[in-house]
Amino acid sequence: MNTFRLLIYFMLLSLSSEIVAQKNEDSQKTKERMEAYRAQVINEELALTPEEAQQFWPVYNQYRREVDAIQLVRMRKHADFRSDPHVILEAMSDQEIYRELESEMKMQQELVDLRRKYFSKFDEVLPIKKVALLYRAEAEFQRRLIRKLGERRGPPQD
Repeated sequence: MNTFRLLIYFMLLSLSSEIVAQKNEDSQKTKERMEAYRAQVINEELALTPEEAQQFWPVYNQYRREVDAIQLVRMRKHADFRSDPHVILEAMSDQEIYRELESEMKMQQELVDLRRKYFSKFDEVLPIKKVALLYRAEAEFQRRLIRKLGERRGPPQD
């Protein structure tokens, strides 16, 4: 009987590992589609020449990796607040809340510093007008992505 339970346990463990692996694969495919869409929007908005694209994309891809790293830490750190921020805040002391807010401002400052650093790098590989358009293109990408996600979910239910 114990052998049977052990066999069932290992089967369930194996099945859960496969589910997690599938979820990670789906998540990776979604991220790849999103990044391809981001590149499409940026290419549309900036109208990069082949020479500009050759110099721009390696710099931009490194920039995105650094932004994503900061945002991943931020999301993990503040994951609890997505569930119910009111309940979380009620359970925290004023000092804990203060530390969390300081941490959030520090991460926001890191993003600003990173954007300033890459502003100079983008200016080295693109005309300044296209650098300005890049920031607009990123905002346009976010607007389009939110609109697409809203269309996929359908109208809000009351």
